[in-house]
Amino acid sequence: MDDKKYWDDFFEELNKESDNEEHETPVETDVIGYDMLGYPYNKKYPSNVELYGRNYNGYSSPYRESLFYDFAVLHYDLEFSYHGKPYYCLSEYDHVALCDSNFREEYQRFDNANVFIETFEIEGKRLIEIIDDLDYVEPT
Repeated sequence: MDDKKYWDDFFEELNKESDNEEHETPVETDVIGYDMLGYPYNKKYPSNVELYGRNYNGYSSPYRESLFYDFAVLHYDLEFSYHGKPYYCLSEYDHVALCDSNFREEYQRFDNANVFIETFEIEGKRLIEIIDDLDYVEPT
């Protein structure tokens, strides 16, 4: 078999295989949308690269990036601290929960990360109001 025939057959077979592969189509949710390139974003709290630049994926601080993108969109679990007290959040695809440090026992459930950020209160203040005052925020 000559080289040309070999490579023609090789690429023909490769194309057949890739045509038969199933590709997962991204599913939009109340929280997650997809831009025209297929990248996910937080529909309610989108980043703004024009205003904040590319640092922190277009958010104004690393804490906002961690909460609004890593936690809400990418479903990373989250650890944060306020006035020296640590908090642990489990992010599942159907809910998020305030939980123990091992992420095993759920203390309080929320429909999604945005609802958690908007309604969870610490010392009488909603988390969304004190994001920039947190001691640290770390996706886990």
